[in-house]
Amino acid sequence: RLQTMSIFPAPSELKAAVSMLLLFAASLPVLAAPAIYDVEVVIFSNSTSGDNGEQWTRPAGVSIGTGAFRNGEFTELARSLYRLNGISNALQQSSGYRVLFHRAWRQVASGRDTAAAYPVQSLVTGGDRSVEGSIRLVLGRYLHLDVDLFQMSARGAGGAVYSDDAGSVPVYELKEQRRIRSGELHYFDHPRFGMIAQVTPYAAPEAADTAGPVPEAAAPTVITEPLPAPVDDQLTR
Repeated sequence: RLQTMSIFPAPSELKAAVSMLLLFAASLPVLAAPAIYDVEVVIFSNSTSGDNGEQWTRPAGVSIGTGAFRNGEFTELARSLYRLNGISNALQQSSGYRVLFHRAWRQVASGRDTAAAYPVQSLVTGGDRSVEGSIRLVLGRYLHLDVDLFQMSARGAGGAVYSDDAGSVPVYELKEQRRIRSGELHYFDHPRFGMIAQVTPYAAPEAADTAGPVPEAAAPTVITEPLPAPVDDQLTR
């Protein structure tokens, strides 16, 4: 009599193989989606400061530098997507303040060792104030903003060297590392100038129908699509 042999494993062997595959899949690391945020800042000078004329100057031989953008780290947002226009306009219309810098950008948040610094450099046209420095969004157990800004006379802009010598250009520094909550307004204070910031989590819109061909296009340098509703970043609270 001829004996037939099955090429399929026995049910018990198949069950064991499936169990092993499931265990292997469970042991693989889960790659979390990058945390993307929209950051908006309004930096302004205070013409009615109460610091009694106290001044800070840079040590001799030290030049303020803002660095440059590195590809892919920041994407500028279109002005139509700004959230703090009302605050910026109110400050500008007040006789006691002057808006020096108002920008919004989108970025991936990362740890302190790898967080990129957004360079700030602005000279008020026809004015006598300038501001430069950097702002870093840091994501660890909590969300932080690291701020290091300098306000100075406009004649000191452009990479000038500041010293304690007679006739040196006065410089005022705002430097702080602060834990923040997304979606809230945060005020960074200094007698001579200040900054209002808002960091909002960004969730990409759901993918559209991709049945048709996808046209080739370069990545935009300015984002103009409507902002989706913020998502709640519980890990940063």
